Amino acid sequence: MGLPVELNLEGKRVLIVGGGEVAGRKLSKVLECRPLSVRVVASEVSPEVAKMASGRVEVVERAFEPGDVDGFDVVFAAPDDPDLNRRVADLARKQRAWVNVVDSPELCDFFLQASVRKGELTISVSTGGLAPGFAGALRDMIESHQPLDRLSRALDAFAKVRKEVMEGEFRGRRELLSALAREYVGGTGCGPYRYIYLIGFNHKTAPLSVREQALGALKGLSEGLEERVLLSTCNRVELYFCGEDFVELLLKLPDALKEHLILRQEGMCSSTWPWWPPAAIPWP
Repeated sequence: MGLPVELNLEGKRVLIVGGGEVAGRKLSKVLECRPLSVRVVASEVSPEVAKMASGRVEVVERAFEPGDVDGFDVVFAAPDDPDLNRRVADLARKQRAWVNVVDSPELCDFFLQASVRKGELTISVSTGGLAPGFAGALRDMIESHQPLDRLSRALDAFAKVRKEVMEGEFRGRRELLSALAREYVGGTGCGPYRYIYLIGFNHKTAPLSVREQALGALKGLSEGLEERVLLSTCNRVELYFCGEDFVELLLKLPDALKEHLILRQEGMCSSTWPWWPPAAIPWP
Protein backbone atom coordinates (compact mmCIF):
# COMPACT_ATOMS: atom_id res chain seq x y z
CA MET A 1 0.00 0.00 0.00
CA GLY A 2 1.39 3.40 -0.99
CA LEU A 3 1.25 6.78 0.68
CA PRO A 4 -1.54 8.91 -0.87
CA VAL A 5 0.11 12.13 -2.08
CA GLU A 6 -0.38 14.73 -4.80
CA LEU A 7 2.52 14.89 -7.25
CA ASN A 8 3.50 18.41 -8.27
CA LEU A 9 4.53 18.36 -11.94
CA GLU A 10 5.28 22.08 -12.26
CA GLY A 11 8.87 22.44 -13.40
CA LYS A 12 9.10 18.71 -14.21
CA ARG A 13 9.97 17.04 -17.53
CA VAL A 14 7.51 14.27 -18.39
CA LEU A 15 7.88 11.42 -20.89
CA ILE A 16 4.97 9.27 -22.09
CA VAL A 17 5.85 6.11 -24.01
CA GLY A 18 2.85 5.01 -26.07
CA GLY A 19 0.35 6.79 -28.27
CA GLY A 20 -2.94 4.93 -27.85
CA GLU A 21 -6.07 5.42 -25.74
CA VAL A 22 -4.39 4.76 -22.39
CA ALA A 23 -1.50 7.10 -23.22
CA GLY A 24 -4.08 9.72 -24.16
CA ARG A 25 -5.70 9.51 -20.72
CA LYS A 26 -2.29 9.90 -19.07
CA LEU A 27 -1.47 12.87 -21.30
CA SER A 28 -4.76 14.58 -20.50
CA LYS A 29 -4.11 14.39 -16.77
CA VAL A 30 -0.47 15.46 -17.11
CA LEU A 31 -1.34 18.57 -19.11
CA GLU A 32 -3.72 19.72 -16.36
CA CYS A 33 -0.72 19.92 -14.01
CA ARG A 34 1.35 22.43 -16.03
CA PRO A 35 4.64 20.49 -16.36
CA LEU A 36 7.75 22.16 -17.76
CA SER A 37 7.75 19.94 -20.84
CA VAL A 38 6.10 16.78 -22.18
CA ARG A 39 7.31 14.36 -24.84
CA VAL A 40 5.33 11.46 -26.36
CA VAL A 41 7.29 8.63 -27.99
CA ALA A 42 5.34 6.00 -29.94
CA SER A 43 5.49 4.09 -33.20
CA GLU A 44 1.95 5.23 -33.89
CA VAL A 45 0.04 8.14 -32.34
CA SER A 46 -3.76 8.17 -32.24
CA PRO A 47 -5.65 11.18 -33.64
CA GLU A 48 -6.86 12.00 -30.12
CA VAL A 49 -3.31 12.15 -28.75
CA ALA A 50 -2.11 14.15 -31.76
CA LYS A 51 -4.91 16.68 -31.30
CA MET A 52 -4.25 16.99 -27.57
CA ALA A 53 -0.51 17.38 -28.15
CA SER A 54 -0.82 20.06 -30.80
CA GLY A 55 1.32 23.06 -29.87
CA ARG A 56 1.99 21.87 -26.32
CA VAL A 57 3.75 18.50 -26.57
CA GLU A 58 6.75 17.17 -28.49
CA VAL A 59 5.62 14.06 -30.39
CA VAL A 60 8.23 11.57 -31.66
CA GLU A 61 6.69 8.95 -33.95
CA ARG A 62 9.12 6.06 -33.89
CA ALA A 63 9.97 3.02 -31.80
CA PHE A 64 11.22 3.63 -28.27
CA GLU A 65 14.99 3.89 -27.81
CA PRO A 66 16.95 3.58 -24.55
CA GLY A 67 18.16 7.18 -24.65
CA ASP A 68 14.58 8.48 -24.72
CA VAL A 69 14.39 8.43 -20.91
CA ASP A 70 17.43 10.67 -20.42
CA GLY A 71 16.69 13.96 -18.66
CA PHE A 72 13.11 13.21 -17.62
CA ASP A 73 11.77 13.44 -14.08
CA VAL A 74 8.57 11.40 -14.55
CA VAL A 75 8.02 8.58 -17.05
CA PHE A 76 4.74 6.91 -18.03
CA ALA A 77 4.96 3.57 -19.85
CA ALA A 78 1.68 2.96 -21.70
CA PRO A 79 2.33 0.74 -24.75
CA ASP A 80 0.45 -2.55 -25.14
CA ASP A 81 3.67 -4.53 -24.71
CA PRO A 82 4.60 -5.94 -21.26
CA ASP A 83 8.23 -6.54 -22.22
CA LEU A 84 8.64 -2.95 -23.45
CA ASN A 85 6.92 -1.64 -20.32
CA ARG A 86 9.42 -3.44 -18.11
CA ARG A 87 12.32 -2.21 -20.22
CA VAL A 88 11.11 1.40 -20.04
CA ALA A 89 10.66 1.12 -16.26
CA ASP A 90 14.15 -0.30 -15.70
CA LEU A 91 15.83 2.34 -17.88
CA ALA A 92 13.87 5.22 -16.31
CA ARG A 93 14.60 4.08 -12.78
CA LYS A 94 18.32 4.02 -13.54
CA GLN A 95 17.95 7.70 -14.47
CA ARG A 96 16.28 8.30 -11.07
CA ALA A 97 12.94 9.12 -12.73
CA TRP A 98 9.62 8.28 -11.12
CA VAL A 99 7.83 5.60 -13.15
CA ASN A 100 4.19 4.66 -13.74
CA VAL A 101 3.55 1.52 -15.80
CA VAL A 102 0.07 0.67 -17.09
CA ASP A 103 -1.44 -2.52 -15.57
CA SER A 104 1.80 -3.38 -13.75
CA PRO A 105 1.59 -2.04 -10.18
CA GLU A 106 4.72 -3.97 -9.21
CA LEU A 107 6.72 -1.78 -11.63
CA CYS A 108 5.27 1.54 -10.45
CA ASP A 109 6.75 4.15 -8.16
CA PHE A 110 3.35 5.87 -8.00
CA PHE A 111 -0.23 5.33 -9.15
CA LEU A 112 -2.65 7.71 -10.81
CA GLN A 113 -5.86 8.08 -8.86
CA ALA A 114 -9.34 8.37 -10.31
CA SER A 115 -10.16 11.96 -9.47
CA VAL A 116 -12.67 14.73 -10.00
CA ARG A 117 -11.79 18.42 -9.75
CA LYS A 118 -13.96 21.43 -9.01
CA GLY A 119 -11.92 24.61 -8.64
CA GLU A 120 -9.28 23.99 -5.97
CA LEU A 121 -11.12 20.90 -4.68
CA THR A 122 -9.85 17.49 -5.78
CA ILE A 123 -11.44 14.24 -4.64
CA SER A 124 -9.46 11.12 -5.55
CA VAL A 125 -9.99 7.38 -5.31
CA SER A 126 -7.22 4.80 -5.57
CA THR A 127 -7.04 0.99 -5.49
CA GLY A 128 -3.24 1.00 -5.52
CA GLY A 129 -3.22 -0.16 -9.13
CA LEU A 130 -5.29 -3.24 -8.23
CA ALA A 131 -8.47 -2.30 -10.11
CA PRO A 132 -8.48 1.09 -11.89
CA GLY A 133 -11.97 0.45 -13.30
CA PHE A 134 -13.36 0.07 -9.78
CA ALA A 135 -11.74 3.34 -8.73
CA GLY A 136 -13.21 5.06 -11.79
CA ALA A 137 -16.71 3.73 -11.07
CA LEU A 138 -16.50 4.93 -7.47
CA ARG A 139 -15.23 8.32 -8.67
CA ASP A 140 -18.22 8.58 -11.02
CA MET A 141 -20.59 7.72 -8.17
CA ILE A 142 -19.08 10.45 -5.98
CA GLU A 143 -19.36 12.96 -8.83
CA SER A 144 -23.00 12.04 -9.41
CA HIS A 145 -24.15 12.07 -5.79
CA GLN A 146 -22.13 14.81 -4.09
CA PRO A 147 -22.77 18.59 -4.46
CA LEU A 148 -19.29 19.28 -5.82
CA ASP A 149 -20.02 22.82 -7.01
CA ARG A 150 -21.27 23.79 -3.54
CA LEU A 151 -18.36 21.98 -1.91
CA SER A 152 -15.91 23.90 -4.10
CA ARG A 153 -17.49 27.23 -3.11
CA ALA A 154 -17.50 26.15 0.54
CA LEU A 155 -13.77 25.36 0.28
CA ASP A 156 -13.03 28.85 -1.07
CA ALA A 157 -15.03 30.45 1.75
CA PHE A 158 -13.46 28.25 4.43
CA ALA A 159 -9.95 29.02 3.16
CA LYS A 160 -10.58 32.72 3.84
CA VAL A 161 -11.94 31.97 7.31
CA ARG A 162 -8.98 29.70 8.05
CA LYS A 163 -6.53 32.47 7.19
CA GLU A 164 -8.32 34.86 9.54
CA VAL A 165 -8.44 32.33 12.40
CA MET A 166 -4.80 31.30 12.02
CA GLU A 167 -3.76 34.95 12.24
CA GLY A 168 -5.41 35.14 15.67
CA GLU A 169 -3.46 34.72 18.90
CA PHE A 170 -5.67 32.42 20.97
CA ARG A 171 -5.38 28.79 21.98
CA GLY A 172 -7.52 26.11 20.38
CA ARG A 173 -7.36 27.56 16.87
CA ARG A 174 -6.93 24.16 15.23
CA GLU A 175 -9.80 22.66 17.21
CA LEU A 176 -11.97 25.60 16.18
CA LEU A 177 -11.02 25.17 12.53
CA SER A 178 -11.85 21.48 12.69
CA ALA A 179 -15.34 22.32 13.94
CA LEU A 180 -15.78 25.02 11.30
CA ALA A 181 -14.64 22.66 8.52
CA ARG A 182 -17.34 20.18 9.50
CA GLU A 183 -19.86 23.01 9.46
CA TYR A 184 -18.86 24.19 5.99
CA VAL A 185 -18.96 20.67 4.55
CA GLY A 186 -22.24 19.84 6.27
CA GLY A 187 -23.72 23.08 5.02
CA THR A 188 -23.46 22.00 1.38
CA GLY A 189 -26.10 19.32 1.70
CA CYS A 190 -29.13 21.12 3.14
CA GLY A 191 -30.79 24.45 3.70
CA PRO A 192 -29.84 27.01 6.35
CA TYR A 193 -31.96 25.60 9.18
CA ARG A 194 -30.54 22.11 9.41
CA TYR A 195 -28.95 22.67 12.85
CA ILE A 196 -29.49 24.29 16.21
CA TYR A 197 -26.21 25.88 17.23
CA LEU A 198 -24.74 26.57 20.64
CA ILE A 199 -22.02 29.10 21.36
CA GLY A 200 -21.35 29.09 25.07
CA PHE A 201 -19.11 29.37 28.11
CA ASN A 202 -19.37 27.57 31.44
CA HIS A 203 -17.58 27.39 34.77
CA LYS A 204 -15.42 24.49 33.57
CA THR A 205 -13.97 26.43 30.64
CA ALA A 206 -14.17 30.08 31.73
CA PRO A 207 -13.85 31.97 35.04
CA LEU A 208 -16.63 34.32 36.17
CA SER A 209 -14.94 37.42 34.75
CA VAL A 210 -14.77 35.82 31.31
CA ARG A 211 -18.41 34.69 31.51
CA GLU A 212 -19.50 38.22 32.39
CA GLN A 213 -17.64 39.57 29.37
CA ALA A 214 -19.07 36.76 27.23
CA LEU A 215 -22.65 37.65 28.23
CA GLY A 216 -22.26 41.12 26.76
CA ALA A 217 -20.64 39.75 23.63
CA LEU A 218 -23.35 37.13 23.09
CA LYS A 219 -26.08 39.72 23.59
CA GLY A 220 -24.53 41.72 20.78
CA LEU A 221 -24.24 38.66 18.55
CA SER A 222 -27.87 37.67 19.11
CA GLU A 223 -29.23 40.95 17.75
CA GLY A 224 -30.74 40.36 14.36
CA LEU A 225 -31.02 36.59 14.78
CA GLU A 226 -34.51 35.49 13.90
CA GLU A 227 -34.58 32.45 16.19
CA ARG A 228 -32.42 32.51 19.31
CA VAL A 229 -32.35 31.93 23.06
CA LEU A 230 -29.76 33.54 25.34
CA LEU A 231 -29.28 31.62 28.57
CA SER A 232 -27.43 33.09 31.56
CA THR A 233 -27.06 31.28 34.91
CA CYS A 234 -24.52 31.33 37.71
CA ASN A 235 -22.49 28.66 35.91
CA ARG A 236 -22.95 29.28 32.21
CA VAL A 237 -23.70 31.72 29.43
CA GLU A 238 -25.04 30.19 26.22
CA LEU A 239 -26.56 31.38 22.96
CA TYR A 240 -28.77 28.91 21.11
CA PHE A 241 -29.90 29.82 17.61
CA CYS A 242 -30.85 28.66 14.13
CA GLY A 243 -29.49 30.35 11.04
CA GLU A 244 -26.81 30.41 8.43
CA ASP A 245 -24.54 32.95 10.12
CA PHE A 246 -22.79 30.57 12.52
CA VAL A 247 -19.25 31.14 11.26
CA GLU A 248 -19.68 34.90 10.85
CA LEU A 249 -20.99 35.21 14.41
CA LEU A 250 -18.22 33.08 15.81
CA LEU A 251 -15.47 35.15 14.22
CA LYS A 252 -16.92 38.35 15.71
CA LEU A 253 -16.07 37.17 19.23
CA PRO A 254 -12.92 38.69 20.73
CA ASP A 255 -9.90 36.40 20.59
CA ALA A 256 -9.71 36.39 24.38
CA LEU A 257 -13.12 34.70 24.50
CA LYS A 258 -12.42 32.15 21.77
CA GLU A 259 -10.03 30.31 24.10
CA HIS A 260 -12.95 29.39 26.40
CA LEU A 261 -15.60 28.46 23.84
CA ILE A 262 -18.04 25.57 23.88
CA LEU A 263 -19.43 24.75 20.42
CA ARG A 264 -22.18 22.30 19.63
CA GLN A 265 -24.64 21.61 16.87
CA GLU A 266 -27.68 19.35 16.81
CA GLY A 267 -29.48 18.21 13.70
CA MET A 268 -32.97 19.57 13.18
CA CYS A 269 -35.66 16.88 13.13
CA SER A 270 -37.64 16.37 9.94
CA SER A 271 -40.87 16.08 11.96
CA THR A 272 -42.60 17.91 14.84
CA TRP A 273 -44.45 16.22 17.73
CA PRO A 274 -47.57 18.05 18.99
CA TRP A 275 -49.42 17.20 22.21
CA TRP A 276 -52.29 15.74 20.24
CA PRO A 277 -52.61 13.50 18.32
CA PRO A 278 -49.57 11.47 19.46
CA ALA A 279 -48.02 11.20 15.98
CA ALA A 280 -45.52 13.09 13.90
CA ILE A 281 -46.61 15.79 11.51
CA PRO A 282 -44.21 15.95 8.55
CA TRP A 283 -42.46 19.28 8.35
CA PRO A 284 -43.19 20.99 5.00
